[in-house]
Amino acid sequence: MRSKFEIIKTLRGMKVLDIGGSGYGATGRRARLLEEAWTGVHRTVLDLNAPADIVCDLNRLPLPMIETEFDVAVAFDVLEHVKNPGIVLEWIPACTLWLNVPSATSLNCQRIERSCHKQIEGFAHLYSFNMITIRNLVEHCGWKVEESLYTLDTQSALGVAFSTVASLAPYWTAMGIALKCSRVVAAGGAAASSPFRPGC
Repeated sequence: MRSKFEIIKTLRGMKVLDIGGSGYGATGRRARLLEEAWTGVHRTVLDLNAPADIVCDLNRLPLPMIETEFDVAVAFDVLEHVKNPGIVLEWIPACTLWLNVPSATSLNCQRIERSCHKQIEGFAHLYSFNMITIRNLVEHCGWKVEESLYTLDTQSALGVAFSTVASLAPYWTAMGIALKCSRVVAAGGAAASSPFRPGC
């Protein structure tokens, strides 16, 4: 299993659109690790509120046209919160996409979600995904899955040890599912099913 930190580090030197990047909710050591992981990445944050570089409500349609082209977009823990995840996937202005969603089959993820619904006002996962359903969704929205993996964002020594053990049964233990996708190109050369037409 890999973590978001490891995925982000592979993006160094690239021009990245970080969708929902203000909302990781990281504090303390985890926030410092995320900041370190983003070092060397030309990152533009798109989120609901300032101080995002691009302020955009993904639940307000139609979604705006973004003229800037990006090498890759990332959407970590976004699709489960939006009303129309398929429309968001079709709209993403990049030829390559890394996305992460919570794993609905994870027993620990289910426990945390039940707890958060009770304790945090406004916390809401509108959708749940397993490896099959998230792959089906992205493939129906104009993307080809290049890589799929389970994720567990643990960085401590104990966490790494747990990740090693958990990797033996990722279906039940992984906190998330990550996919690396590339935009499907139609016969005419335009990106399929997208109002944004990069030269993919």
